[in-house]
Amino acid sequence: MAMPGLYYNRSGRFKFYSPIALFLGCGFCSIVAGVTYGIGNFYSPSAYLNLFLPLVMGFGLGGLIYLVAKWTHNRNTAMVISAGLVCGLLLEYSAFVAWILVVSGWNILVVLPQDILYVLGELAELGVWEISGIEFKGFILYAAWVLEVGFILGTAVVFPLMKLKPMAYCESCRRWVTGHKSILAFELIDDPAGFREQLERGEFAVLGSLAAVLDTAPEYTSYDLSNCTGCNDLHLLSIEMIKNTVDNDGKTQTNKIDVIRNLLIDAESRGLIEELAPDETVAGEPAPDAAQATEQDHADPRDLSPADEDEPTTA
Repeated sequence: MAMPGLYYNRSGRFKFYSPIALFLGCGFCSIVAGVTYGIGNFYSPSAYLNLFLPLVMGFGLGGLIYLVAKWTHNRNTAMVISAGLVCGLLLEYSAFVAWILVVSGWNILVVLPQDILYVLGELAELGVWEISGIEFKGFILYAAWVLEVGFILGTAVVFPLMKLKPMAYCESCRRWVTGHKSILAFELIDDPAGFREQLERGEFAVLGSLAAVLDTAPEYTSYDLSNCTGCNDLHLLSIEMIKNTVDNDGKTQTNKIDVIRNLLIDAESRGLIEELAPDETVAGEPAPDAAQATEQDHADPRDLSPADEDEPTTA
């Protein structure tokens, strides 16, 4: 369990125009996408293609909400969730309206929810799809619609949250943290909970007890140092264990386990952690520094302007 005051937590603040961009801007795009989806679903040359359209709609909408939330400096989780639900429902609603319109030969336009449900019920009895000899009607069609709505709503909410989760924000500079330095690779940690407690007490020398391994090893530990490149006052430490396994088809599956995420540290502690990185690779393939440290400092220019004030709203 994260101890209060030791970890970075979002303030819940956002630019004043963030709700407008998320709900009106993304909402309008959702309606347009829904109408396109409904018409495209009817005119699709293959019923199999229709199975992939919800993937495109769900991830497309989720990606849009993520980009708008990032652009408007939104650190309010509740608002991002609400935007995902509202926009997802708008997309599905407009998709059904457009689909019923084209199914009826462009003769029936229904916009009231109760009318849409009635027409869908009638169409479900007749059946509208057939894939591999399986006719989609009745319960099967209802189940397909429920799964479609659930997937698009879920993706519109979960995808932006997953993208925003690892991102930190410097409240002093009013910009997203863009400085990252990844240090790898070390042996797995035997007792992650105990290791985490030591780090929470500021005992960063414990990192020196981890033996270096090749980053090509199937299992290893890595840690990430993040900092605000504007003021250089905000420093964060994250550590994760990576476990790679090969399935029966020969495909590599990667499982990442968080040991610690966004622990607040100071500049002095960061320097100590960097010093503990090994100087050479462990025996094996000739390679440069075993602690492959990489700097990524590509700030979005839109994130650098402190001109706009935040709304003092908390999550």
